[in-house]
Amino acid sequence: MTLTAPRYVLHQSASLAGTLVMRVARHAIPGTDGRWQAGQRFHLPLRARPGSGGAATRGSEAAVAEVAAELRQRPDVRFAYWDSALARLVVHAAPGTAVDGLVDVTTESAAKHGLAPSAEPAEGVPHPGDVRDVRMAAAALAFDAAGIAATMGARALDLPRASHLATATVSLLREDPRMRRALRHRLGRTAADVLLAAAHATAHAAVQSPTPIVLDAVVRAAQLVEAVARAAAFDAGHDEVCAPGRIGVGGEAAVSRPAPADPVDDYAAKANAVRLAGGAGALLLNRNLDYAARAVLAGSPKPLRHGSGVYLAGIGCVLAREGVLVRAPERLRLLPTVDTAVLHASALREADPRAATVLDAARRAGLRVLVVGGPAPGEAAAPAGGITCTPEPLPDVVHDLQRNGHVVLTVARLRTDGGQGGQDGGDGAPADSDVLAGLLSSDIAVALADPGSAVVWGADVLCPRGLAGVWRLLVAVPAARRVQRHAKLIAEAGGTLAGLLLLTESVRLWGIPPVRLGANPVTLADAAAMMLGFRSAAVVAVSSPPTLPAVPGHAPPPKT
Repeated sequence: MTLTAPRYVLHQSASLAGTLVMRVARHAIPGTDGRWQAGQRFHLPLRARPGSGGAATRGSEAAVAEVAAELRQRPDVRFAYWDSALARLVVHAAPGTAVDGLVDVTTESAAKHGLAPSAEPAEGVPHPGDVRDVRMAAAALAFDAAGIAATMGARALDLPRASHLATATVSLLREDPRMRRALRHRLGRTAADVLLAAAHATAHAAVQSPTPIVLDAVVRAAQLVEAVARAAAFDAGHDEVCAPGRIGVGGEAAVSRPAPADPVDDYAAKANAVRLAGGAGALLLNRNLDYAARAVLAGSPKPLRHGSGVYLAGIGCVLAREGVLVRAPERLRLLPTVDTAVLHASALREADPRAATVLDAARRAGLRVLVVGGPAPGEAAAPAGGITCTPEPLPDVVHDLQRNGHVVLTVARLRTDGGQGGQDGGDGAPADSDVLAGLLSSDIAVALADPGSAVVWGADVLCPRGLAGVWRLLVAVPAARRVQRHAKLIAEAGGTLAGLLLLTESVRLWGIPPVRLGANPVTLADAAAMMLGFRSAAVVAVSSPPTLPAVPGHAPPPKT
């Protein structure tokens, strides 16, 4: 059957997406070594082999340069070079080559030079194709599925239900930001999150309450899709950002930057304190542990966390569709708190109208907009109003804003000094270290990585296709605020209604029987907040940039 042109394109896109997803899934299988592999390409972390006498160290690139040079002499290798920013040997095999065999050859060559592959994560920036989040979301989703099955089985067998004390305890631990941080510090982020997911599913299965597990499974499924999309986006755009001669920069210039307060965590901490007090009061009033536990559950902040969580998962998928590489997804949690956009002039010097649409999106998001390192936009430009230009260095601007309590999103393009990189990863260097330092000290660092720019692997967000991804990210800011604000109201309303209904069980005025609903108000609020998050992400996904004139004063100067 012959496909028409639109159907052929759709078929090809679906086929490519399926291939990328299968690659991510295969790489996520536990037990694989530290290499990243997709199609004919692989990245291999190399370190000094134990017992090599210290002749080769990770800091010395002479040994890995020799390994790469040997590989380039082979007819089955298209290119090979050492990416010092990622601390990995990047190899692209010729079509038809058995990649696993080439990996063995590479390992043998590395061994001759005192090097060995490392299964441990490389030092410095994490790998852009990392699948730990895929594994975590899949494991949590598996626990949710097991919990739902156990609940249905217990109901079918008419087994007795456990007290709500277990679910209340797990809820307090899971929603407390300090407890989560302590567990992540002790067990690691992935292990801690999986442990909390397993405890949540087990506790609700014990009380035979499947709906909270189902809602949690929906969130986990959204996070799994987003994690897969993020890894697949790197696979799809690999050849744009990983190529001989492409300058890569790690996070060496980054300063310690504690994240600003997360409103979701702040609300959860306050809600936990309030519901502990409510549980204690209910225990004094009724002297029943199960009743007190339900009072604790009535104040759960879960609707806010789930509403924001599914929105951010949706935004992650939208950015992946745009080819944007989200390097630090946890930093996107700061989107609702961003109040200032700092745009370096290097990011706006484009001979197309996208610079104007980015400035317009920043203004429409209600952000304070500062342009650093270049002239002011022309007064005739549509989005020029409300934009401040400053000649101060980018690090000084960012630090001053942060000291004054602002949450800063910075966009910059790090150009190179014009040197053409060699086969061993490039001998060029960033032209302006101040730009790099200012970018990496921001609360959300967005680096353009289009051709001619350095790839700043230490940034939170990388945009290989230029300003299109920046525009989409800025559009997501006001929607993130609305989701967080409305989800908080929904959580408060659900908790208040649940508390009032619980109160009628103990205080029966004038002989009125207690009011009962067919569903828990907190569960209803959770579902409503999640629907809000999904809908808001969909609105951002279908948004299209307006057509605006190019910003005068930001086109590249004519050649003389």
